[in-house]
Order: sequence, then structure tokens, then C-alpha cells
Amino acid sequence: MKEPINKALIFDLDGTLVLTEQYHSSAFESALAPYSISYSYKEHIENYSGRGTPEIIEIKLKEAGQPLSLLPKLAKTKKVAYQMLIDRLGAPVVNGVKAFIRKAYSAKIILAVATSNTREGANRIVRAIGCANYFKTIATRDDVKRAKPYPDIFLAAAREIGIKPDEE
Repeated sequence: MKEPINKALIFDLDGTLVLTEQYHSSAFESALAPYSISYSYKEHIENYSGRGTPEIIEIKLKEAGQPLSLLPKLAKTKKVAYQMLIDRLGAPVVNGVKAFIRKAYSAKIILAVATSNTREGANRIVRAIGCANYFKTIATRDDVKRAKPYPDIFLAAAREIGIKPDEE
């Protein structure tokens, strides 16, 4: 029996290619603190990891009884704080992932990223880790109506690279 050959791989970004959850958590914490809204790394990992910034801020504003009109300002503040951390500290790459990506790419496997990050944020990270040229596409929350936990971002990436989700 012939072993199946993978045609494509779709990677999540945070926690799969890079270890930036601490950066996200710190950025949320600094954006929310002026409004007396607490946020911790433990809370982030347990409840919010993988979710998009607008969704997280909306939840925290509702919990704190703060007006949702603050959402755009807080989202921008969080984004700037996160980008400053990436620019200052770099994006910590998951051990072995760069070698794996290079091997997969050289084996002619189509590579893509699917992330709840914005296009700007995702491109910044992929460039920062030196892997931008390996990915055929990067699908982001900007490409879909529903971000994670819904599968829409991964389905968008699969469409972009011409792969049916049930293909190997």
C-alpha cells in the first residue's frame, strides 16, 4: 500500500510557529490597566489564547461594565504594545520549526499560515523569523467574518492554496 503524501501544511502562528502568548498577554494587560481592568497571563492562556483582540477586549469591557465604545482605542493600544514587544525582543521561534519549514518547503509541500492575528501583525512576525518566502499565503482575521475558535481562517488558507480540507 502506497503511503499518502501530504500536499500542504497550514500552520497556526502563535503557539505553533512562535511563542508570543506572553507578549499578547502583556500587551492586553498594559492596554486594560488604565481602565482598572485586570488581565493576567494565566487568564490569557486559560480563556483567551487563540482568540482575536476585538473579541477579548469586548469580553473584558463587558465584564468590567465599561462602554464598548472604548474597544477601538484599546485594540489600537494593545496592537501598538504588542508590536513594540516584537520589535524590541523579536519573536521567539518554536524550537526546530525553522528547520522543519525549510525541509517541508524543499520537499515541495505547500505551506500556509492561518492566524487570528491581523495581516499586518502576521506579516511582521513571519518576516521577523525569516520565513516569509516559504509561505504561499497567510490567512488572517482580516480575511474572514469569524475568527477562531471557528475554522474559517483555516478554510480560507486551504482555499488560497487550492487544497480541500479533507485532502492529505
